[in-house]
Amino acid sequence: DLQRFVVYGDTSQPRASHRRYGLLATFAQVYSNATISVGARSSRNAQEKAKSFQRLSVIVGNNQPNFTVVCRGQTKQIKQAKKGITLLTFDFAEPVSRTTITLNGMAEVYGISLSGKNGISVSNVPMRGSSGTIFTRIDSTTLSQSYQTMNVALIIMQFGGNMMPQIKGEKAINNYMKNIGRQIQYLKRVNPHAEILFIGPSDMAKRIDGKLQTYPYLSQLNEALKNTVLANNAAYWDMFNVMGGENSMTQWVKHSPPWAGPDHIHFTEAGANQISIVLANTFLMHYNFYKLRKNQNPALIEKFMQLD
Repeated sequence: DLQRFVVYGDTSQPRASHRRYGLLATFAQVYSNATISVGARSSRNAQEKAKSFQRLSVIVGNNQPNFTVVCRGQTKQIKQAKKGITLLTFDFAEPVSRTTITLNGMAEVYGISLSGKNGISVSNVPMRGSSGTIFTRIDSTTLSQSYQTMNVALIIMQFGGNMMPQIKGEKAINNYMKNIGRQIQYLKRVNPHAEILFIGPSDMAKRIDGKLQTYPYLSQLNEALKNTVLANNAAYWDMFNVMGGENSMTQWVKHSPPWAGPDHIHFTEAGANQISIVLANTFLMHYNFYKLRKNQNPALIEKFMQLD
């Protein structure tokens, strides 16, 4: 008695009659009883901290009275009917790699979080095929309460690449920028305490006159995204130029081992790992600079910042 609804994408998946989709742009409607098995990644390439969890949280909303969730002998119940968000959390004495939860009653489930008991949790939300223009379709109250309940301090958006087949000129870029600007403003409104980092598209290549070249208008799209994101007081990470700019994708494909696939669009696992290392090092570099500024004379730092 569980049905999944999505706000975009696969047309075989139903859309809801309302807009309460939550953080993942999807939700599951529980009609009476349901059992869900969840587990950490078992891949040999998974990091150690991703192979187990010690806390499980269920994000619930719009529930009827006496909705319960049972996990490993623990029972959590919401006695009263409630339209807003409730977070039901289960802590385990030792880390586990898999478990099962049983739900009884009627409610909307917006997500299940697996994490440790402390530290920073990072949730990766795959939105394959999305252009990043779907957030304004999600109910603002549901989204705001979800962000607040989960204490989301940083939202990382990565979009742009899926729009390239539709970009045929400046007009299409301008229309897309207006939509992206609205999405950033909307997310800032529903979660005003969070920072937003927008990661732009990678280089992408296709054959033009028999030669592999960067997609037409990709460079212009990247610059337009950067200007739009910065104009809306968010941060921008220029992955296109980090890779090397125009026609760099061919070099990533030729790298040994290959950092990108033969489609000249998607990273291989090795390439995804490489670009993630560069992003992580970017964070560390700016954090180290932040610490340097904290310990130095402000006038000296200001003088240093003005050097060419």
